[in-house]
Order: sequence, then structure tokens, then C-alpha cells
Amino acid sequence: RRENAGEPNRSENTILVVSDRVRHCEELAELLKELGVTARVLTGATPAEERTELVKALQRGEVRVLISTVQLIGEGFDCPGLDSLFLTTPIKFSGRLLQVVGRILRPAAGKRPRVYDYVDPVGVLTHSARSRALALNC
Repeated sequence: RRENAGEPNRSENTILVVSDRVRHCEELAELLKELGVTARVLTGATPAEERTELVKALQRGEVRVLISTVQLIGEGFDCPGLDSLFLTTPIKFSGRLLQVVGRILRPAAGKRPRVYDYVDPVGVLTHSARSRALALNC
């Protein structure tokens, strides 16, 4: 949604955007680029050396928007500066959802984590959104 596209300019930390599909991650990065927002994509196809450098750039605050697959970002990824999460894919399983949300819950000074959940008006996707809301107690 274009009304949230300016969010990176209002945030002082790093935004995480997650999707289940590599191509979707790439398309989101292109759309953000068209809106003047630079985003980096991190997927399982990202070479190890590039992945390491990207994580260091995140930790230094040089990357404002990270777009990643849920599979890669779900476990073992640590970057305390992440403060906002954009869920651009339906996640129904609460354990997986909590792993992803956990990426922005790492403690950091002055941090106020936010989750943006996009819901398509399709039966099964609406049901998944209700499951996410229950898992997050909102």
C-alpha cells in the first residue's frame, strides 16, 4: 500500500519487510525504489559473503529497509535496530509468526516496535489474519 511507503522516512531505525517468495521480495524492493526508498533484499540465494556484509551494514545503521523471506529471517537472525515489521505474506502458524515478530522485539534504547499486517479480503487470508491477531493478542 502506497500510504505506508513513506514509513522508512519517519523511522529512526531499520524496517523489516517479510514475504514467503523471493520474487515478491524483489518486486517490493523495486516498488520502494520507484518511491525513492532504498531497500536491500536478503534471501537464501544471497551469497554468504554478501549476507554477512548486509548484516554488518544493518548493525551500523547503513541500511534502513530490509526485505527478506520468512524462511531466512525466522530463526537465528539478530539485529537489535529493527523496529518495524511489515508482514506482506499470510502467516497462520503462531510459532512462525512469533519468530518473525521476535526480530523487532530485540531490546534497543528508545525503540518502539511496530507491526504492520496487510490483509487481503479473501476468505482464507482473512482467517489467517485473525489467527495472527490472536497470536499477537491484538
